[in-house]
Amino acid sequence: MLLEIGMSMLYKGDKSLFQKSSEAPPSYLDDIAIVPLGTPMLAGPGAISLVIVLMQTTQWYITITAIVLTILIAAFMFYLATNIYKLLGERGIRILTRVLGFLTAALAIEYMLSGLKMWIDTW
Repeated sequence: MLLEIGMSMLYKGDKSLFQKSSEAPPSYLDDIAIVPLGTPMLAGPGAISLVIVLMQTTQWYITITAIVLTILIAAFMFYLATNIYKLLGERGIRILTRVLGFLTAALAIEYMLSGLKMWIDTW
């Protein structure tokens, strides 16, 4: 699924997966994208698992500091999102979307290969 999202970002740019090429998206779709995409990335299963592992392997205050720093950086980026969009423009956003899609696809492939390697090692 992560590979599909990355490949879609890479090839389609900022177009939706469900949008046909000739029709324009409704204006309300721009507003709802923050919740389903942003929330799992910030506080999804991967982030929660990382916090659990860090709490067991490092000092608790280091983990809490990392969480607070992450919250502050995310809040700052959300606050500046409009200015960043104006700075990059439409073309810059498309380029950034494709670069991040490439990185997402590469991460998905790495996950699949490491899972396959672990599966082969168990045999």
